[in-house]
Amino acid sequence: MKKVLTLTLFLAAVCVPLAVAADILVTINVSPDTIVLEEGVDEHGLTVHAEISYHSVADVVLDDGTNVYDPYLTKPDLRGELVAKFRIPAGNLEKGTLPLLLSGTTVGGDTFYGSDEIWVIEKNDGGPGSDKHQNQNGNREGQQG
Repeated sequence: MKKVLTLTLFLAAVCVPLAVAADILVTINVSPDTIVLEEGVDEHGLTVHAEISYHSVADVVLDDGTNVYDPYLTKPDLRGELVAKFRIPAGNLEKGTLPLLLSGTTVGGDTFYGSDEIWVIEKNDGGPGSDKHQNQNGNREGQQG
């Protein structure tokens, strides 16, 4: 009887938490919000800030619906939340909106995900908010890059 009770407690402690693994929705912010396509630029950098503790993240990827990218750098921001940096080949980008999905797993085995959308424009085509002045790099007021 003691062995049955021990086995039951073991299964309850180990198997039940595995069955309760959750999908966690996190808010993400992709920067820059606009990528400017121009000749001679082979890749573009994206930085994703995610509202999840950096120290709880086991792995993370960025998916654009066609391609999946591994980060070249992950680090915590000043609040201890995840910052992940990605390189996107220019050949993988097309003019228009680009939905992005950040997903990964936590150290505890849960999965997390968050999505954001950015614009891809050609140099000097105006793009979203074209009423704002563009500088010589094709960026709108207030945009870095």
